[in-house]
Amino acid sequence: MPLSFLVVNMNLTGISPVVFDVKILNDDGSKLAHLIPYCNEHQQRGEKLQQACYLENPSAFLTTPVSQVFFTSMMELVKIQNIIKDRIIDIHYKMGLADKYKIVVAFDAHQLPQAIGIFRLDREAIDGRKCIELYSIITAIWNINHPQHDNHPNRVKGAGSSIIEFCKKFAKENRAEYIYLEAALTAESFYKKHGFSRLSSGSVEGQGNEATARQPMIFDLEKV
Repeated sequence: MPLSFLVVNMNLTGISPVVFDVKILNDDGSKLAHLIPYCNEHQQRGEKLQQACYLENPSAFLTTPVSQVFFTSMMELVKIQNIIKDRIIDIHYKMGLADKYKIVVAFDAHQLPQAIGIFRLDREAIDGRKCIELYSIITAIWNINHPQHDNHPNRVKGAGSSIIEFCKKFAKENRAEYIYLEAALTAESFYKKHGFSRLSSGSVEGQGNEATARQPMIFDLEKV
């Protein structure tokens, strides 16, 4: 189910339109395998940037916004890596390890992955209405706001947004009525811009630690 979603790339070289080719890769073992070194590279870069943040201000390492963003991104990356590896095993051995997940990637014009998302299909219903969960989402590490990334040649804006728009399309085609996610506190405003709101019956998980706390949110597809 490919989808092209037009966004604007606001990099320092000027404003140019970027069309993201968003695809589900569950049954493409070759492309999934190529995501493993991509994820490993991002993990290494993220760890180096986390270390730099720590050396800049050890006492406030997990309280500064940039540190929290990198910490959250690394947590999501581990979740995504595990599901990709399980899916690769599934393709070869039919063990059913990742059948309930859809692995979604936003490629740029050069077929470089700019964002990865995971949809969970077996999320329990909310108020008796079918729900799909946006289980995890990360943007390429060079897209995260940091001085080291300002002039990165691959930097774009809108990659994460293209995953969300694809999720809305996928959920509607699968007759879901809600999209559910658990947002990092640093990302809550981002999801609100895309029409998500706090789940009235949901409480913040991991309270007391802003880096690991999660706010349950939903997008009501019936209101679109």
